[in-house]
Amino acid sequence: MIIHNLLKKQILIKEMLDQLMVNLTNYIIWPKENEDVEEKIIALEKMIELYKFIIGDNLVDFNGDVAYLYRVISTYKIAQGKKEETLDALEKMCYYIELVSKVKDVEHYTGYFTNLLTYENHNDRPITLAQETLNDRLTQDRYDSIREDARFKQIEERLKELI
Repeated sequence: MIIHNLLKKQILIKEMLDQLMVNLTNYIIWPKENEDVEEKIIALEKMIELYKFIIGDNLVDFNGDVAYLYRVISTYKIAQGKKEETLDALEKMCYYIELVSKVKDVEHYTGYFTNLLTYENHNDRPITLAQETLNDRLTQDRYDSIREDARFKQIEERLKELI
């Protein structure tokens, strides 16, 4: 009975986290008057920490969400003209997309708030995520200034390997 109640609470926590993160992300990226880009970046980084705090070191199905947050961070970094930091964010994005591809058919969460939960992998999300990132996101004009950089090309190659 105790385990059943804990499991129900953990399911609720995971569902709430999912909704919270969608709403927080939308709030952060939505343009605001007198917005501070550094504050947005800090908020996105704290969201990544929150994922890890609740879900654990193995983010399982949330790896794609973290990859997305790093891509958003890269858009702010490139707008600031911070080439190396942009590439750092894109490499982290790529790493988390790669982790999506490594999720097993059945994966256990490891976090304090999710340790009773398992995830059943039923999709081709790594391929879709890698394709969308490679073909739609990284082709945006904003990345023209780093497109010929060796690190950028490595990111593209790593994504191609997932397709």
